[in-house]
Amino acid sequence: MKQELLRLTELEITRPPYRDVRGINLLLCAGECCILSGGENSGKRLLARFFAGRISPVQGSVYVQNRRVTGFSPEQWERTRHVYYLHGAAELLHCMDLAENFFMMRRTRLNKLVLNRRAMHLRTTQALEELGLTYEAYGSVECLSRMDRVMLGIARAVDQGAKLLVLEDISEGLSFPQVGRVLELLRRVKQRGVGILLIDSWSGWFEPVADWLVLIQNGEIVKKMRSEDFSLKEKILQGVSLPAAKSTPVQEQGFELVLEYYGATVTEHFTFGQITLLLSEDAAVLDGCWQALQGGGRKCCFRLDGREIYCRNPAVLCRNRIVLWGRRGRAALLHENLTTAENILLPSLRRISRGLFFGEPARRILTDADFWGQDLDRPALGQPAPAYDWHTLLCRWKLFHPRVLVLYGLLSATGEETQQQLYARLRELCRRGTAVVLLENADRDWSGLADRVISI
Repeated sequence: MKQELLRLTELEITRPPYRDVRGINLLLCAGECCILSGGENSGKRLLARFFAGRISPVQGSVYVQNRRVTGFSPEQWERTRHVYYLHGAAELLHCMDLAENFFMMRRTRLNKLVLNRRAMHLRTTQALEELGLTYEAYGSVECLSRMDRVMLGIARAVDQGAKLLVLEDISEGLSFPQVGRVLELLRRVKQRGVGILLIDSWSGWFEPVADWLVLIQNGEIVKKMRSEDFSLKEKILQGVSLPAAKSTPVQEQGFELVLEYYGATVTEHFTFGQITLLLSEDAAVLDGCWQALQGGGRKCCFRLDGREIYCRNPAVLCRNRIVLWGRRGRAALLHENLTTAENILLPSLRRISRGLFFGEPARRILTDADFWGQDLDRPALGQPAPAYDWHTLLCRWKLFHPRVLVLYGLLSATGEETQQQLYARLRELCRRGTAVVLLENADRDWSGLADRVISI
């Protein structure tokens, strides 16, 4: 009979802005691998980061090796319970060689004051060879690939005595052949009796080493499956049904967007004055598209007015009246050393000023009640702008009048009431001829928000 490693009983965790998880019952034994699968906002990531520390459950019980856990700091998870949380590739110090990173970065009780460098390198080589890894202990870590860092992070945790590994998004940035090498390492880790709890955007890649698959939806476990039943998961965990695309005839006044993500290239036609929703169940796909738009894709471009505008950087796109607005990054920030009025006017100064003299045109624009309606709060225009305010940003784009406005994850990051307000303002931009493109996760029902829906 396998030894019990982890048992969660009626666990409930709450931590905004993640989706709450509740009623979680989970059992994991030594040498087993369990994949937590579900939509991006299903709650699986909050459950993973619970093992990273500093999150206490609202209710429920946690047992590790039949001992109840009462402290949830990273040190208690690792040193006392031998539960190690790894996110992506391990961080390594370039001023140290591989063995020094492997040995000196481990947790210690500071009871050894003298280090034997030769013994340290021999022990590192031995630990790596036991897991079938052939890295040079004296080698530099600067030339190590992301896959190497992932494998060394796992090996280092096992060497420190890990009984349970919680792995999140270790496939990020890896190709399928590279993941195959990680799978070989995970098989050897399982043979040593170490349990693995895995959460990844590409969880299907890790099914060959998994014993269990736990399907999570809306913060609750909906099904637990053995490895022989993995083929049935798509029938059990149905993703949010995408609203059917409305049959809108293609108008002449439009443009094409060439999107490149993870080696795939997609070309779609968009129409001015419409909201188009690009949906994906995989956050990695959306991140790839967003990075390509900001200059990370060689083929990504807008085909507009008979020419191709390549996405070299957001500044180039802005000069062509194409605006990128994400939930994070510089485009979502306001300049705190400027007033609210100056932040609204900033992108439009070239069109309203002659040289440095924009005071009089600015006053006429900001007092135009027919244009702004109730959008502007007159007393606050002269005050310093906050770091972020979507209301001010929408006023900025209303005045700038972009031809294309691309928003990434903005609706998902706001509450329902704010979503309705944002949607109303976006519709106002569309009535003035702006094409609005929304990049959103498919874990929620966005029916009725767009004129056209595209699944990527």
